[in-house]
Amino acid sequence: MSDRTMTLPQAAAWIACTTGGPRPHTATLTRWINRGVRGRRLPALRAGGGRFLVSVDDLATFVEYRNVERNADHEP
Repeated sequence: MSDRTMTLPQAAAWIACTTGGPRPHTATLTRWINRGVRGRRLPALRAGGGRFLVSVDDLATFVEYRNVERNADHEP
Protein backbone atom coordinates (compact mmCIF):
# COMPACT_ATOMS: atom_id res chain seq x y z
CA MET A 1 0.00 0.00 0.00
CA SER A 2 1.36 3.41 -0.90
CA ASP A 3 2.02 6.23 1.54
CA ARG A 4 -0.96 8.18 0.19
CA THR A 5 -4.21 6.80 1.56
CA MET A 6 -7.72 8.18 1.72
CA THR A 7 -11.03 7.47 3.40
CA LEU A 8 -13.94 6.02 1.46
CA PRO A 9 -15.72 9.39 1.03
CA GLN A 10 -12.46 10.84 -0.31
CA ALA A 11 -12.03 7.81 -2.58
CA ALA A 12 -15.58 8.20 -3.94
CA ALA A 13 -14.89 11.87 -4.74
CA TRP A 14 -11.57 10.89 -6.37
CA ILE A 15 -13.34 8.35 -8.61
CA ALA A 16 -15.92 10.91 -9.72
CA CYS A 17 -13.25 13.51 -10.43
CA THR A 18 -10.95 11.09 -12.24
CA THR A 19 -13.52 9.31 -14.39
CA GLY A 20 -15.92 12.21 -14.93
CA GLY A 21 -18.72 9.89 -13.93
CA PRO A 22 -21.04 9.86 -10.94
CA ARG A 23 -19.73 9.58 -7.41
CA PRO A 24 -20.17 6.01 -6.12
CA HIS A 25 -21.75 5.57 -2.72
CA THR A 26 -19.36 4.59 0.07
CA ALA A 27 -21.39 1.39 0.47
CA THR A 28 -20.33 0.49 -3.07
CA LEU A 29 -16.67 0.91 -2.16
CA THR A 30 -17.21 -1.17 0.98
CA ARG A 31 -18.76 -3.90 -1.17
CA TRP A 32 -15.74 -3.76 -3.52
CA ILE A 33 -13.49 -4.21 -0.47
CA ASN A 34 -15.46 -7.01 1.22
CA ARG A 35 -16.90 -8.99 -1.70
CA GLY A 36 -15.12 -7.67 -4.76
CA VAL A 37 -16.32 -7.64 -8.35
CA ARG A 38 -15.84 -10.70 -10.54
CA GLY A 39 -13.19 -12.11 -8.25
CA ARG A 40 -11.22 -8.88 -7.78
CA ARG A 41 -11.26 -6.97 -4.49
CA LEU A 42 -10.24 -3.42 -3.71
CA PRO A 43 -7.33 -3.67 -1.23
CA ALA A 44 -7.86 -1.63 1.96
CA LEU A 45 -6.62 -1.18 5.49
CA ARG A 46 -8.87 -1.01 8.52
CA ALA A 47 -8.35 2.13 10.59
CA GLY A 48 -9.62 2.97 14.07
CA GLY A 49 -13.37 2.86 14.49
CA GLY A 50 -13.76 0.30 11.71
CA ARG A 51 -13.12 2.81 8.93
CA PHE A 52 -11.38 1.72 5.75
CA LEU A 53 -8.41 3.43 4.12
CA VAL A 54 -7.50 2.78 0.49
CA SER A 55 -4.31 3.73 -1.31
CA VAL A 56 -4.44 5.95 -4.36
CA ASP A 57 -2.40 3.42 -6.34
CA ASP A 58 -4.69 0.50 -5.47
CA LEU A 59 -7.78 2.56 -6.20
CA ALA A 60 -6.44 3.70 -9.58
CA THR A 61 -5.59 0.11 -10.52
CA PHE A 62 -9.03 -1.14 -9.44
CA VAL A 63 -10.89 1.62 -11.33
CA GLU A 64 -8.81 1.02 -14.46
CA TYR A 65 -9.54 -2.71 -14.26
CA ARG A 66 -13.28 -2.02 -13.85
CA ASN A 67 -13.33 0.37 -16.82
CA VAL A 68 -11.50 -2.07 -19.10
CA GLU A 69 -13.81 -4.88 -17.98
CA ARG A 70 -16.93 -2.75 -18.48
CA ASN A 71 -15.82 -1.69 -21.98
CA ALA A 72 -15.09 -5.30 -22.93
CA ASP A 73 -18.64 -6.29 -21.88
CA HIS A 74 -20.14 -3.69 -24.25
CA GLU A 75 -18.10 -4.50 -27.35
CA PRO A 76 -19.99 -6.17 -30.22
